[in-house]
Amino acid sequence: MAKRASVRWVGVVAGVIAVGVVGFVAGRWHHRHFGPATLVLPNIPLEAAASDSSDKFAIATGPVGGDVEGVFLLDPVQGELTCFVLGRRLGRPTPAGVGQVVAQFKTATVYDDLQITDTKSARLLMVTGISNFMGTSRTTRMGGAVVYIVDGSTGKFVAYGTPWNTSAYTSNHPQAGPFIKLASGSVRHPNLIRE
Repeated sequence: MAKRASVRWVGVVAGVIAVGVVGFVAGRWHHRHFGPATLVLPNIPLEAAASDSSDKFAIATGPVGGDVEGVFLLDPVQGELTCFVLGRRLGRPTPAGVGQVVAQFKTATVYDDLQITDTKSARLLMVTGISNFMGTSRTTRMGGAVVYIVDGSTGKFVAYGTPWNTSAYTSNHPQAGPFIKLASGSVRHPNLIRE
């Protein structure tokens, strides 16, 4: 019995060695006739956004312009949505830091756009998405992020866009203004598409 087991192991080891030798010879032959094997992956830029929330606050990031990111803050108590964008130039250290906020966008209250009067029972959630809108001017156009806010209690939602002036950002001029309401409705409504 022991002799059979050792013969079996010798056969397994010989087989593994034979497969390794065949693989090595095939690899050398391929290299000689076709050159080194290379793995080419497509050059796909990655876009990343992050969000987090609690019953007291929600935060998300999203692209505002080309390679510019904004941070979106939602205060569920007041219903206020704010976006801050840092400038591209760093300055001297101050108590506030070395960066400078060069853009700020706000809503008066998302509760008006959600048509919610009982704000105490509302459960607001916020995420950002990406869009490339057409039909805006050369200097001021819609930013790349769309902010979606939904009330988990009623199913009502609202989507906002950010007006973005690339020239002002490039020259480090401040920008401010309200968000642009893009759409609103209810996820429980049977038909959201306009005809």
